[in-house]
Amino acid sequence: MFSGRQDWILCIALGLIGAGGLGGCDDTVPEDKRNERSGGPAADADTDTDTNADTNADADTDTDTDTDTDTDTDTDTDTDVDTGDGTDLIDADGDGFSPSEGDCNDRNDLIYPGAPETCGGTDEDCDGTTDEAGASGCTNYYSDVDGDGYGAGSALCLCETTGAYTTTMAGDCDDARASSHPGATESCSGYDDDCDGTTDEAGSSGCASYYFDGDGDGYGTSASTCLCAGSGYYDTTTSGDCYDSSSSAYPGAVTFYSTHRGDGSFDYNCDGAESRRYPDTNTCIDTYWPECTGSDGWADTPPDCGETSMWWSGCGPSYTFPILACLPDEAAEQTQICR
Repeated sequence: MFSGRQDWILCIALGLIGAGGLGGCDDTVPEDKRNERSGGPAADADTDTDTNADTNADADTDTDTDTDTDTDTDTDTDTDVDTGDGTDLIDADGDGFSPSEGDCNDRNDLIYPGAPETCGGTDEDCDGTTDEAGASGCTNYYSDVDGDGYGAGSALCLCETTGAYTTTMAGDCDDARASSHPGATESCSGYDDDCDGTTDEAGSSGCASYYFDGDGDGYGTSASTCLCAGSGYYDTTTSGDCYDSSSSAYPGAVTFYSTHRGDGSFDYNCDGAESRRYPDTNTCIDTYWPECTGSDGWADTPPDCGETSMWWSGCGPSYTFPILACLPDEAAEQTQICR
């Protein structure tokens, strides 16, 4: 396509002048050298099956056209198939799951979907949460709303305290009152402070001594117990009953009785003595006859409690010839009453 002179110049430029001199291009120069010198495609002299004639000839034995030693078509040295969308189909850590199958850390064979979750700050089971309830190594924590160190309800097995689940101590019977928990001091409050199943039991803080009142007269014996409120026979705060089998016998009783209180004693007012209602004898004297003065009383020695004797009442003039005297108006038997 060129003139003779132009062909010669081209041969000189391409370094193709051989034994034939300047008369023409030397056909003994190999074709690949001609192409190589002219910038054209060189013959593929490596052992693979590509046709890449770059300056670093692909001398590996794979079938791709890159310069690494794997069989994919990317330029790294791993053996995965880069799909271009970030999804890795290879299970690099050998745990049975690839990233495309949910493995959230394909560099650790202990981390994969369904793996046992442990308390360690790592999402082993790849569910998007870390150290969830029930993880291996967890501790039972109870809900402690009132902050008294004791929880109520069912425990949650947690790796660390969460929300109201802050205590490992159970048994709080009232998680709305910080003063109610196992071991607390029981007080007269109307609540089961120590969580033992009873409320305001004997001996509670603030209790009072209640005495045993078997006859219900409002006075008790010396037997007492410290209670928040009266209970059963222990229902009075006043002691001193000298005979707790009769409601008529108690300190300060004012009624006199003709029969003993039940044990042979007439000490109904619990003063330690038997007080007679009528301790005096009758007095009837002549002040200036026919004027007489006197008082009612026993005709003779006053009888003991519950005993009967003659009782004289009134005092007036009496004349039986030749005797002038002052005598009782009436006489009758009467029983001595006491208290």
